[in-house]
Amino acid sequence: MARVGGQSAIAGFSFQAWAIARAIVEVYQGNFDFVRAEVPPHADLSEAKIVRVAVDDYVIQHAGKHIYHQAKSSAPGGGNWTLNKLWREEILQDFVKQLEADSTSECCLESKPYPGTSNE
Repeated sequence: MARVGGQSAIAGFSFQAWAIARAIVEVYQGNFDFVRAEVPPHADLSEAKIVRVAVDDYVIQHAGKHIYHQAKSSAPGGGNWTLNKLWREEILQDFVKQLEADSTSECCLESKPYPGTSNE
């Protein structure tokens, strides 16, 4: 599971804020229909059904499709994300749960560094 508190948490929240801000700019530019941050565990994103949300950092809608994003600044212990690290941190399992709950959606791991994050 993810580490709690300290510099790691600060870097993670900062990275997540940058990722969401970038998505908001994309909405403003007309590239996405909407973005919602910190999606609740059960969200009605289309006003037609309740969707269980496992990947909850933010979701964008583009051309009627929901794209769920998990924003991570760096892998535990630093370095890049590997399949083993994604599995240990249960990110892959959350992606599977999300796709089972909303089979028309996509999941995205956002891990590119942004200014002011620990991976700069």
